[in-house]
Amino acid sequence: MKPVIKLLSSDPVFSGAENEFFSAFSHYKDGKHKEAIADALKSFEIIMKAILTNRQWDYGPNDTASKLLQACFKYNLVPTY
Repeated sequence: MKPVIKLLSSDPVFSGAENEFFSAFSHYKDGKHKEAIADALKSFEIIMKAILTNRQWDYGPNDTASKLLQACFKYNLVPTY
Protein backbone atom coordinates (compact mmCIF):
# COMPACT_ATOMS: atom_id res chain seq x y z
CA MET A 1 0.00 0.00 0.00
CA LYS A 2 2.82 2.42 0.71
CA PRO A 3 3.95 2.66 -2.95
CA VAL A 4 0.36 3.35 -4.06
CA ILE A 5 -0.12 6.04 -1.44
CA LYS A 6 3.22 7.61 -2.36
CA LEU A 7 2.29 7.66 -6.06
CA LEU A 8 -1.20 9.07 -5.50
CA SER A 9 0.02 11.80 -3.16
CA SER A 10 2.98 12.77 -5.38
CA ASP A 11 0.99 14.62 -8.04
CA PRO A 12 -2.15 16.78 -7.79
CA VAL A 13 -3.41 15.12 -10.99
CA PHE A 14 -4.06 12.04 -8.88
CA SER A 15 -5.87 13.81 -6.00
CA GLY A 16 -9.29 12.51 -7.09
CA ALA A 17 -7.90 9.00 -7.39
CA GLU A 18 -6.30 9.35 -3.98
CA ASN A 19 -9.64 10.33 -2.41
CA GLU A 20 -11.44 7.39 -4.03
CA PHE A 21 -8.64 5.02 -3.01
CA PHE A 22 -8.86 6.04 0.64
CA SER A 23 -12.65 5.81 0.48
CA ALA A 24 -12.33 2.28 -0.92
CA PHE A 25 -9.88 1.35 1.82
CA SER A 26 -12.19 2.73 4.51
CA HIS A 27 -15.13 0.77 3.09
CA TYR A 28 -12.99 -2.36 2.98
CA LYS A 29 -11.99 -1.99 6.62
CA ASP A 30 -15.69 -1.59 7.51
CA GLY A 31 -16.60 -4.78 5.64
CA LYS A 32 -18.48 -2.88 2.94
CA HIS A 33 -17.00 -4.80 0.05
CA LYS A 34 -19.37 -3.65 -2.71
CA GLU A 35 -18.66 -0.02 -1.88
CA ALA A 36 -14.93 -0.74 -1.63
CA ILE A 37 -14.88 -2.28 -5.11
CA ALA A 38 -16.91 0.59 -6.58
CA ASP A 39 -14.57 3.24 -5.15
CA ALA A 40 -11.46 1.28 -6.13
CA LEU A 41 -12.77 1.14 -9.70
CA LYS A 42 -13.42 4.90 -9.65
CA SER A 43 -9.83 5.44 -8.51
CA PHE A 44 -8.53 3.19 -11.29
CA GLU A 45 -10.59 5.06 -13.91
CA ILE A 46 -9.31 8.45 -12.70
CA ILE A 47 -5.72 7.21 -12.92
CA MET A 48 -6.20 5.88 -16.45
CA LYS A 49 -7.85 9.15 -17.56
CA ALA A 50 -4.99 11.17 -16.05
CA ILE A 51 -2.40 9.09 -17.88
CA LEU A 52 -4.28 9.17 -21.18
CA THR A 53 -4.80 12.93 -20.88
CA ASN A 54 -1.17 13.56 -19.96
CA ARG A 55 0.00 11.63 -23.00
CA GLN A 56 -2.63 13.30 -25.19
CA TRP A 57 -4.10 9.95 -26.21
CA ASP A 58 -7.70 9.77 -27.39
CA TYR A 59 -10.48 8.51 -25.13
CA GLY A 60 -14.04 9.54 -24.42
CA PRO A 61 -14.68 11.66 -21.33
CA ASN A 62 -17.48 9.28 -20.30
CA ASP A 63 -15.56 6.08 -21.06
CA THR A 64 -15.80 3.34 -18.48
CA ALA A 65 -12.90 1.24 -17.24
CA SER A 66 -13.36 -1.26 -20.05
CA LYS A 67 -12.95 1.36 -22.79
CA LEU A 68 -10.14 3.08 -20.91
CA LEU A 69 -8.28 -0.23 -20.68
CA GLN A 70 -8.79 -0.71 -24.42
CA ALA A 71 -7.16 2.68 -24.98
CA CYS A 72 -4.25 1.72 -22.70
CA PHE A 73 -3.72 -1.44 -24.77
CA LYS A 74 -4.14 0.47 -28.04
CA TYR A 75 -1.32 2.87 -27.13
CA ASN A 76 0.85 0.06 -25.69
CA LEU A 77 0.74 1.44 -22.17
CA VAL A 78 -0.04 -2.09 -21.03
CA PRO A 79 1.96 -4.88 -22.68
CA THR A 80 -0.18 -7.41 -24.55
CA TYR A 81 1.66 -10.43 -23.18
